[in-house]
Amino acid sequence: MRLNRLIYILLTLEKEKKVTAKKLASELETSIRTIYRDIDTLCSAGIPICAESGQGGGISLMAGYQTQIKHFDKDDIIYLFLNGIGVKAEKSGILDKHTDMSLKKIIKTLPKTQTEEIQEIVGRFVVDSSPW
Repeated sequence: MRLNRLIYILLTLEKEKKVTAKKLASELETSIRTIYRDIDTLCSAGIPICAESGQGGGISLMAGYQTQIKHFDKDDIIYLFLNGIGVKAEKSGILDKHTDMSLKKIIKTLPKTQTEEIQEIVGRFVVDSSPW
């Protein structure tokens, strides 16, 4: 879930230029505090994010900064969306391979410390998709 939120926040900031934490929290169905923690995580990862308080303020990317996420092709996005809506991939099937490649592209953009943390967390889970 958190990775999805981080990507969503990045893409939203790139698209809308400035957005409030309240709006992000509403769209992601989470608390404003969680949004601030996600923003801190993105800043720790080296994403230059600016925040302005008060009326007309909001969260934005530093002028001129663009994410590397745009380098996804149409298939990457389709397979991630299919996975996100619950379409399960058969092991070694085409959907599984494309989803895996899309996730690797995401991981490639993260700093090494976060990559290691994600691999550790993912390694804690075992999914047995064989029929009972």
